[in-house]
Amino acid sequence: SRLWRPRMVHIVVGAPLDFSRSAGLVGDRFIERSMTDEIMYALMELSGQTYVDLYAASVKERAAKQAGTGPPVLPPAPPTVPDTRAS
Repeated sequence: SRLWRPRMVHIVVGAPLDFSRSAGLVGDRFIERSMTDEIMYALMELSGQTYVDLYAASVKERAAKQAGTGPPVLPPAPPTVPDTRAS
């Protein structure tokens, strides 16, 4: 078996983000999305990566269409037993 070997780790800590302006707005999807965007932008700056405001599923679907393959076909779901309870 392979044992865990300690490695050097590099940690970058950024400035704290302040979301106090959004207090009391829990459940508002536009506020929550803007908070998510702010977090992702801060992570982008810390990591040096490029932030793309797209969902991965959309990008994969677009790439599949361009390749001419289309989305994968999934097998039908197995039948479920209605009105059952766990005991």
